[in-house]
Amino acid sequence: MNITSIRPQELHELIRQGRTIDLVDVRTPAEYSRVHAVGARSVPLDQVTAATVQEGRQNADDQPIYVICQSGGRSLKACQRLANEGLNVVNVAGGTAAWEKAGLPVVRGSGGGFVIRTILMALMFGCMAAAFWVSSWFIVPAVGLWLGMVMTGRCPLACALSSKPGADASCCQTK
Repeated sequence: MNITSIRPQELHELIRQGRTIDLVDVRTPAEYSRVHAVGARSVPLDQVTAATVQEGRQNADDQPIYVICQSGGRSLKACQRLANEGLNVVNVAGGTAAWEKAGLPVVRGSGGGFVIRTILMALMFGCMAAAFWVSSWFIVPAVGLWLGMVMTGRCPLACALSSKPGADASCCQTK
């Protein structure tokens, strides 16, 4: 089955022209809450069915449903599933990554990870202090916590210094 695709810029132009668009984001709720295209609603891939997608529709049934994910792979799977169920669907090529790269409007999460990062950093510094004052063995959990934050892209210092594509830079943003 051949699925139609649209570039994020083309979709945004339709929105700018005043068209009502049904945009469904099939990423996980955590991904969606971090950042999503303005106007997108979340329907995780594992919940995508014609019924769940139709539930929040704003347009007539004959109008296309635009499906977006992070880079285009999951949205293509969702499009194939929905097309097999008889819906008119269009895949957003390149996904949210391409949407952001094009500088199109997004909604960023409230930074709920700030509390977790703060707790992890406090534990790490506490272990470092204990390594200095109590036993050098406390350096092991301190290094483990630091490595965990760096490897997951959640360390504010590593995030600020990193040029790694895909790093979660939300901890460094001032917006």
